[in-house]
Amino acid sequence: MMKKSRKLRAIITSVVVFVTVFASFVGCPFKTYANVSFELPERNFNVVVNEDGSAEVRETVTWLLKDPFRFVSWQVSYPEGVTLQNFQYKVLEGPNTNPVLNYGNITNGLYVELWFSNGNNPLSVPKDGQVVTVVFSYHLKDIVMECMDFSQLFIKYIGSDTTVKTNKLEVQVTFPKSYGKPIIYNHPLGLKSETRTSTTPEGGFVFNSVFRDVPPKTYVEGRFVFPGLQYIGTTYKNNSLSLADIESIEQNYTKAYMGAKTMGVVYPIVLLVLFFVIYTLFGRERKINYSAPYERDFPSEDMPEVVNAIVMRSCSKPDHNGFSAAILDMVKKGYLAFKEGEKDVPVLKVIKPDPQRPELSDALHLIDNDGIIDFGKLGDVFKDKNKASEFWNLFTLWQERTRKKAVERHYLSSTGNFIAKLVAIVGGLILPVIISFDSSEISYPLMDAQTVLFFGMGISAVMGIIVLFMKSEVFSHWSEEGLLYVRKWLALRRYLTDFTLLSKNPPQGIAIWDDYLVYGTSLGVAKKVIENIGMLYPTPPATPVVSAVYARPFLINNISSIPTSAEVAISKQNTSGIGGFGAGGGIGGGAGGSSVGAG
Repeated sequence: MMKKSRKLRAIITSVVVFVTVFASFVGCPFKTYANVSFELPERNFNVVVNEDGSAEVRETVTWLLKDPFRFVSWQVSYPEGVTLQNFQYKVLEGPNTNPVLNYGNITNGLYVELWFSNGNNPLSVPKDGQVVTVVFSYHLKDIVMECMDFSQLFIKYIGSDTTVKTNKLEVQVTFPKSYGKPIIYNHPLGLKSETRTSTTPEGGFVFNSVFRDVPPKTYVEGRFVFPGLQYIGTTYKNNSLSLADIESIEQNYTKAYMGAKTMGVVYPIVLLVLFFVIYTLFGRERKINYSAPYERDFPSEDMPEVVNAIVMRSCSKPDHNGFSAAILDMVKKGYLAFKEGEKDVPVLKVIKPDPQRPELSDALHLIDNDGIIDFGKLGDVFKDKNKASEFWNLFTLWQERTRKKAVERHYLSSTGNFIAKLVAIVGGLILPVIISFDSSEISYPLMDAQTVLFFGMGISAVMGIIVLFMKSEVFSHWSEEGLLYVRKWLALRRYLTDFTLLSKNPPQGIAIWDDYLVYGTSLGVAKKVIENIGMLYPTPPATPVVSAVYARPFLINNISSIPTSAEVAISKQNTSGIGGFGAGGGIGGGAGGSSVGAG
C-alpha cells in the first residue's frame, strides 16, 4: 500500500512539473494567481487610418486597483490577414514607471503582463486604491477590409473578456480625405453614447465617441463603411460581401433590438388587456332586480352541501364546511347522533344510513367502532392505509356527486374561466419562456433591450400565474337565476351573523335553529351563529343539533377533522415512497478588441 501511494504522488508531481515547464516554455498567458479586485474608470482608443488600409492604434487604459497586486494585464487579437507590428507601451502612472514586461504570443495577437512587484510578493495599495495608467500602441497592417463594392473599417474598441465594467470609453477614429465620409454603425445598440464629427486640417474625417457604463464581458465595436471605395492596397479582403449585405445585417440587428424592446413593453400590456377583455365579456356579473337587506326564510330546500358547493365554492366540490353541514343535517334527521363517550367526551353514533347520502353513510360506517366514531381516535383508525384510502375514495365520490348536482343547475357559466386559464398557460407561461429562450439564442447583442424583454416576460409570467390561481368565478358569471340564488343565500348569511337583525326579527320557533346552524355551517359562519344563539338563549334549545353544539362549539371542528385526518394519513403514506405532489459581416465580427485584467 505504501509503495502504491508513493508511486501515485510521484506521478502527480511529475505531471505538475511538466505542465509548469511547458507553460513557461510556450509563454502561456494564463496565470494561476488569485483574482485581484479592480475598476476601470476610463479607457481610450485612438486609431488613425492610413490611405493604404493600415492604421496606427494608441490605446490608454486606467486601472484602479483595490487589492494588493503584482501585475496588470492586457491582451488583443486580430483576425487572420491583419498584422500587428511595432508594439510599444508606456506607463503614465503607477507605483513605478519601469515594470517588468512579460508577454506571450496568442493567436494573431499579444498577451502582456506588466509586473510592478519584485517577484511574487504583491504590492500594497493606498486606502483609495492604486491608479495605474498605461498606453499601448502598435501598427496594424491591412486593417481596412476591401469588399465587393465597398471598403470598411470594422474594429473592436474593447473586447468581451474584461470582467469588470468600463466606466468611460473614449474613441477617436481618423480617416484620410480620400476615403470620403463613411456610414457609421456602432455596436452594441443600447449603450449610453454620444458622437461628434470633425475634420483634420488636411480634410480628413475625425469621429469622436464616448461610451459610458459598458457592462462586464461586453465588447464595443464600430463599423465604418465607405461605399465605392476600392483598390486602396489592402490584402484584407472579402469579395463575397456586398454593401447590400451590410445594410441587411445592420437592419436585421436594429429590428431585433427594437423588436425585443418593443416586445418587452407591449407584450405584458396586450396580455393584461386580453385578460380585461375576457373579464368584461365573460366575468362581469349581470344585473338583477334584488336588493333585500336580509333573508329570514330559506331560499330553497337544497341540501346544505349543495348550497355550500354553489354559493361558497362557485359550483365546485363542497369543502369541509359542506361536509360538516351534511353531518349536522344527518344528526338533525336522526341518521346520526351525538353521545357522551369515555370521560364525558362527545362521540358520534351511527344510527342508520342516509338514503340521500349513500357514499357518506358508507364512509362513516367504514370508520365506526360498534357504531361509534371517536374523534380522538381518528389518527389510530386511519393508520390502516386501506381504510384511509377507501374512506377518502367514498368522500371524494360524495364530493363529486354534490358537484354534479350544483353544475346541473347551469347557474354559473365558466367559459370565461376556461379561456382565461388557457390564455394564462399559453400566453402567460409558455410563450414568455419560448420568447426569452429564443432571445438568448440570438447572436446579436441586445443589451438593455434584452433586459426589458426579460422583465416584460417576467411580468407576463407573474400575471399568468396569478390568473391560474384565481378563483373560477372571477372570469365566470352567474345566470340571472343563479345570481338571485346566491344573493338570497348570502342575505340569509347576513341575517344569521347580525345579532341586531336577529334580535329585531327573531325566528319563529326554537326548532328552526337546527336548520339555521346546519346552513350557517355550510355558509362558513357556524361559529358566529353559535355565538348569537348563546346571546339569545341563556339555556340551549332542546333540539338535536343546537343542544349538542351550544356548549361544545368545538364539535364543528371535530367533524371537519374526519376527512382532514384521512387526508393527512394518505399524504404520509405517499411521501414515504418516492415523492408526492406537490468574418467582417455579422454583428460582433469586428477585428481586435483588447481585454484587461490584474493579478
